[in-house]
Amino acid sequence: MQSIELYFETHGNGEVVVGAGGWGVRPAADLAALLPATFTDRTALTFHYRGMGESASGPDVEQTSTLYAHDVLAILDRADAGQAHLIGMGGMGAIVMMELAIMAPERVASTVLHEPWAVCDTSLRWQIETLRDLHQHVGFEAYQKAAAALCFTPGYIEEHGQHILDNVWVNLRDNKEAHLRFIEVCLEHDARERLDRLTAPTLLITGDDTDVMTGSRLLPELEARIPNSETHVMVGSPHAFFESAELVKEFDDVVSGFIGEHAING
Repeated sequence: MQSIELYFETHGNGEVVVGAGGWGVRPAADLAALLPATFTDRTALTFHYRGMGESASGPDVEQTSTLYAHDVLAILDRADAGQAHLIGMGGMGAIVMMELAIMAPERVASTVLHEPWAVCDTSLRWQIETLRDLHQHVGFEAYQKAAAALCFTPGYIEEHGQHILDNVWVNLRDNKEAHLRFIEVCLEHDARERLDRLTAPTLLITGDDTDVMTGSRLLPELEARIPNSETHVMVGSPHAFFESAELVKEFDDVVSGFIGEHAING
């Protein structure tokens, strides 16, 4: 596989916890600030997917969740991280970390999969395809409003609508090609026949039916096929759980406790 220049950064000290987001990029310091319990006495490592932010696009090859997992594995090598904890967030981050845990189990101390799926069901597929078509054929603003309606609660949008338009997903505004590649990665991901190879302790965490995109309806297949998994459902959580300080704290407490149970030197 041809190597490319991939951007990553770290913040803090201690066991390495790799954070993979969805269609955006988040600085390591910001992730550590969002989840203070999880990253106390641990190193936060974040990165930019190929073609996004400071990472090169690389050769014209098919973009897949497996390819992105290879990229993260290369970053772990460059960071001299032997074993690491993985936190895949926001859907695409979860499927990438799922693939990495399947691919290199010896490098994974524990895996947190936030809003994951084994394969898109019809509802998720139609939602993602609609977001793709809006950005591709109508424009970024139409995509952004539709995505917000799916990800946030109506009350939050009523109060914070302008903030969403000014700040959320804006990294995709001038990077349509990368966004469309990300969407195809999400649509094509299918790990059903390989999930039994995900042997690391795994936490599946998502919202209930309040999350109309990636809620708890997608968990049963993962629970049945991942041998060492446990589940936490955040009641009343939309897809963008960070709209609520209480939900952020719940996520932080649950994830911190889970990683602590599976300390690398424990």
